[in-house]
This record gives sequence, C-alpha cells and structure tokens, in this order.
Amino acid sequence: MKKILSLALCLSSFLTYSQIDIVNRIELPREKEYDRIFFEPIGEKGILQLAVEDDRREDLLKVRVQTYDSNLTFISEDMLKIENEVFELREMEFIEGKLHINLEDDAELLRYVIYDPLTGDTTQLDYTAQRKNRGLFTRFHRNKLYIFESSKKLINLVIWDLETGEQFKRPLKPRDVKAKHFGIEGVYFPDSELDLDDIFILGRLRIGRRNYINKLYRLHPDGIMDETLITNSQLPNVEDLSILQVPNTDRFLVFGSYGERGRTSGLFLGQMEKEEFQLIQRYGFGEDFDSLMTSMPKFSQMWQKWRKRRAHKKGEEFELDLLTTSHPILQLEDGGFLWVTELYQPTYRQVPTAGANGTTTYTQVFDGYQTTHAVLARINSDGQMVWDRAFNVLPLEKPYRVKRFLTIEFDEQQINFIYQRGRYLQDRAYDYDGNKVYQSEEMQLLTDEDERTSHGSILTMSKWYGPYLVAYGYQRIKNKEDRDKSRKVYSINKLRIQSGK
Repeated sequence: MKKILSLALCLSSFLTYSQIDIVNRIELPREKEYDRIFFEPIGEKGILQLAVEDDRREDLLKVRVQTYDSNLTFISEDMLKIENEVFELREMEFIEGKLHINLEDDAELLRYVIYDPLTGDTTQLDYTAQRKNRGLFTRFHRNKLYIFESSKKLINLVIWDLETGEQFKRPLKPRDVKAKHFGIEGVYFPDSELDLDDIFILGRLRIGRRNYINKLYRLHPDGIMDETLITNSQLPNVEDLSILQVPNTDRFLVFGSYGERGRTSGLFLGQMEKEEFQLIQRYGFGEDFDSLMTSMPKFSQMWQKWRKRRAHKKGEEFELDLLTTSHPILQLEDGGFLWVTELYQPTYRQVPTAGANGTTTYTQVFDGYQTTHAVLARINSDGQMVWDRAFNVLPLEKPYRVKRFLTIEFDEQQINFIYQRGRYLQDRAYDYDGNKVYQSEEMQLLTDEDERTSHGSILTMSKWYGPYLVAYGYQRIKNKEDRDKSRKVYSINKLRIQSGK
C-alpha cells in the first residue's frame, strides 16, 4: 500500500493542470488486412504499433511490430510468427514491457508466448491439460505463469517459473464440493508490504440446482489452503475484488462489488482473517451514491426517483443494477481509502438474415462493453463513506473484454482524471474533500480547425512518460472546407499536460 502512495506523490508535476496540448501527431494509413491494430507506449523509448493477423492459410498468428521514437519518428519493423494450427487467440496484453499472447484450443492445449519487442527475444510455453479437461484459467504474476485446469473430478494449479524453467502441479481440493460444481471466478494477488507469494482464488460453488455461493481461497506457498465463505444474505454474489493486507497482521481487507449473478447492486468492504470473514460496510448504488443519480439525464433521474419512492413505500431497499471494474485501491495517510470504479454495460446489435421465402429475420449479437460512468468514493478508516462523485465517461471503443479507460494521477492535493466523452477528450480534478477544482472544455484530437472527427472513430488514451500522454487509434476525419482531405487513418497523438497553479 505504501508503494501506491509513494508513486502517487511522485506525480506532483500534474498538479492543477489546466490545458492539454497536442505536441506532435502522425497519421498512418488504415490497413484492412489486419484483424487488430493497437499501440503500446514504452516510456521515453517511444511507442509500438502492433498489427495482428490470424492467417489460417498458413496456420500462423502474425504480429507486425513497428517502433517509433518519442518524437513519433519511425525506427524499425519486426514480424513475430506463432504457429496456431489448433489454437484460438484468447488474450493479448503488455506486462512490464513485454507482449503476452495466450492461445488455447477448446480446453486441453495452451500455448503462451512472451515477446520482448525491444530485443526480439521470444519465450514459448506449451502445456497439455489433463484428460477431459473442461476449462483453463491463466494469470501471470512476478515472472510466473499460473495455470488452473479443471475437470469433473480434479482441479489443479500448475505454476511455471520462467526464471528457473521449473514447472510443478498442485491439486486443489476445496472442502464440501465436487470439482464439477466448482468454478473459478477470479484469481488475485494481494497488495502487501511483505513479499507474499500467496494466491487468492474466488470460487463459485454450486450447492443446489440453482443455488450458488462464493468462497475465497487463500493458497499459501507451503500448500495449505484456507477457505473463507464470503456470500451471505447481504452479499448474494461477489466479484471484482481488491485485497489489501493490514500492516503487521495476517488480516486482509477485501473490497469488491456485490449483487445477483450478472448484475451489481453496489460495493462492499470486508475483513478476512484465516477462515473468518466480517462484512464492515456495503454501499448500494441506489441508496448510497447520490452522485450517480445526478449524473444521469433528466428523464432517467425522474424515472429512478419514482422507482426509489416506490421501493421505500414497500419497505424495500432501492437497487440500481450496474456492472463495475475497479482501479487499485489507494490507502490514505489517515487510514481511509480512495476507491475509483468504472461502470459499464453490455451492448447488442441486430444482425439481419435473409430467409428462403424472402423474409428477413434479426438476431441479437453481442457488440461489446460500453463504459458509461466513473465513480469516485472516499471511505474513512471505520468503513463509512465520506463522499462520492460520479461523472460521465463515454469512450468510443467497445471491447469484448472488460477494460478500464480512465487515466488517473494522484498528487498531494488532488485527484486528476483524463477521459473520453465520445469523440472528445476531457480532464477534471477533485480535491480530497470531494470538491471539483477543475474541469476542462471538450477537446477534439485534431490540429486543423476546419476538420472534425465523425462517429466510428475509436481512440484509446494512456499515460506515456513525464507530463506526456498518448492518444492513438482509428479516426474518420471530415474536412468541411475540402472534401478531398476527408480520410480514414490510424493516428498517434503525443499530448502534453501544461500544469499551472
């Protein structure tokens, strides 16, 4: 926890910024032959553009890597090729400057590739799961790959140490439940002042035909496993956890969201010691987050207020059903906490299908997760909510996997947020008493005043180095003075935060 706070205090150069300027911008042609194009900032060394193609003719996953320096000047190009004759791409992410690629077949074969784009070094791990395996769950942490496999009869954890090359398998045997009734909801590594190698596994156990409970399993390095029941009448289902160790103790604080399966009614704070769990406080979106209501459109506010009055007349708690993905919890010097959560919702589109008799039918197809709001809450050392703030966030990207979009910087006096609202960029800041101390105008990421971005543009933004940010992605640009200059491009924008006091 101290590490997070120390990092926050080092970012004081962002104090009370008032303007974001485009320092440099380049436009690259849109390349339709690639399935996915994304960018990865690598600090002062520059930025990478990665173009991914799943070439089924050659049974290869091809990743083209282009390197640009911090002035957005092209430096070099490399091509990574991975044999994927029976695999499907499950996940691709950067961890500590290296590209991690997770390829799987139905549930038995795993190919995990780690690629260093600066040196070209590649590490490939191939794993064959147990017979009749039903699913694989992987996590990478501290240079170790954790592989969970489960069949109807057996659950195993395989740990692959990349430093030593050693691999060992450990059977997991939760009490009072058969392996076929056990599912892994999440794997967590605690934020601790100590160098813990403990693993926390959130399990979902079926105890009846349609009844489920959540248990949190703490797996010690010596193989001992503690089992802690988390769910109860107040927490019917939990997910999206953050686990913090209480300094100088063997107790852990557990932050997370609660609600029925597939929807979230609020956030909770609890305390766990060995196999005992105590709920400290829960914060319902409908009852406790007043800022959520005021951030909604006027019509939605009227509708939700009516629903709240109706629930109270019946003597019931008013619930708002939302979905959350939380940022790391920041512990404050007074023993309290700062909690930032992004709210999202699944979206769908109608796909037409022509019938043999000339009729057209429509099928509903999942179209990605749309982030809608950010929620900021301060919790005191007793677990009481001091204040909450919510504001609209609307990135144009709708990923098929849940993703966080806020860029957040903490300093000694305030919390700074940079985020997207549609085609525009915006920033705002709150002090630690919940007062909004700054909000910028909406900024369009273009340098020509005669141009504007249109719907369909998909930009992603992240911190780069020092006072610099980078915004990158696909843009559809319309030029109102010269239509010939209208275009579809991938752009990289180097942004600088101009700070002032």
